[in-house]
Amino acid sequence: MRALIKQGWQVVTTDSRFWIIVFLLVIFPAFFVYLYTVEANIREANLASVLRQKVSVVHTAVAALIETQSAPEQFFKILADNQTDLRELQIVSENNGVFTVTYDALGGEVGRVITQTQPFIMSKMTPGVSYTFPYHSFGVNKEQSFRSIVLPDGSSAFIFSEHDFTDYYELFAVREMRLQFTLIIIYLFLILLAYWVARQKNFATLYAAEVAKRQEHDTFMNSMVHELRAPLTALRGYASLIEESPNIGETERTFATRTKDSAARLIVLINDLLEVARIQSGKLSVTLADLNLMELLDGVVESSLPLAKKQGLEIRTDWQGKSINIKSDSKRLSQVITNLISNAIKYTEKGTITVSVKESFGAVVIAVSDTGVGISAEDQKKLFAPFVRVGTATQSNTVTGSGLGMWVTKRLVEQLGGTVSLESIQGIGTHVRVALPKSGPK
Repeated sequence: MRALIKQGWQVVTTDSRFWIIVFLLVIFPAFFVYLYTVEANIREANLASVLRQKVSVVHTAVAALIETQSAPEQFFKILADNQTDLRELQIVSENNGVFTVTYDALGGEVGRVITQTQPFIMSKMTPGVSYTFPYHSFGVNKEQSFRSIVLPDGSSAFIFSEHDFTDYYELFAVREMRLQFTLIIIYLFLILLAYWVARQKNFATLYAAEVAKRQEHDTFMNSMVHELRAPLTALRGYASLIEESPNIGETERTFATRTKDSAARLIVLINDLLEVARIQSGKLSVTLADLNLMELLDGVVESSLPLAKKQGLEIRTDWQGKSINIKSDSKRLSQVITNLISNAIKYTEKGTITVSVKESFGAVVIAVSDTGVGISAEDQKKLFAPFVRVGTATQSNTVTGSGLGMWVTKRLVEQLGGTVSLESIQGIGTHVRVALPKSGPK
């Protein structure tokens, strides 16, 4: 199932239309919203800064009149006529902690004692600086501003003003609404465009078709393999009977031997193809169990000795009677080591094959080394690809194989939670290492 999902994802993501839709519906709108948010924050901050500056200018002008003891009546009248946002403008004096309105530009509160003195006291901390606080009254958002000034005689006076910036905020909100409406129209257009692009190719249909095609391929492969393996097994059996018969001549015996060997090679090839079909369809499973690694390796080496002796090779082991227990699949692990030893025998004309085991940080490393022809650096890059055979043209003609062994080996090792690596020098030999976790795949 995981393999099918992965394959379906590959089908989708390799189609350029998929990335166009992602760009239209996700990336482009996200980037546009990000720019809009940043710009909106900047515009809001600029508006607040402008309004604060507007208040500061009024307070600075009033402070200059107070400090020069000029009559502010005419100035206040001009402010009242031109500053449409101005709702209150008062001058407040302090005497023994009592704050009293000494001048009111827009009303008749002269002489009123102020009870809410905290903003005035706060403004005394930094004279000459206007402090603005939001104020909500009868459904209207207003701003109250305070500034403390120090008079020439050392006493303090205060400027209090109240502003209604509703017109400015409404204008800002209208512009924001228009921009948001524009963004909605653009995004709706992008949705329609993405829908049109998606309609050009139905990804779900393609994925379902690919799944059906893969299942059909797997069914065909399994049927073909089973249909071929049965007659070939019978052919090899009859060839063995003829080979062992005492009533035939040497020529007939030679022909029977060749027939048996050819049938055996075909059975190996068919088994490899079946293994490939299982791996590609995701049906290859492992059965984990506690096993003695040394006993398993002894069995694999023992079964490989006849082929090695036939080619005049020696198989050595390097684990000196140690006992290592791991959690793995004995059948699959035996298949892996058998493949590695078989390859080593095929490509070694003389010398030895060495199988060794080492423990390392919760893992075991099984190494198969040979003194064979080695593998070139160029061939090492493609060694684990399917249906690839390495070596010279002469070696390809003399050494039998389907080119699937190392590819299957790598996939089996990965199923067991391990890794496989290789070092080789032409003319010197090859060293293959399989690292497996002792506790099994995670």
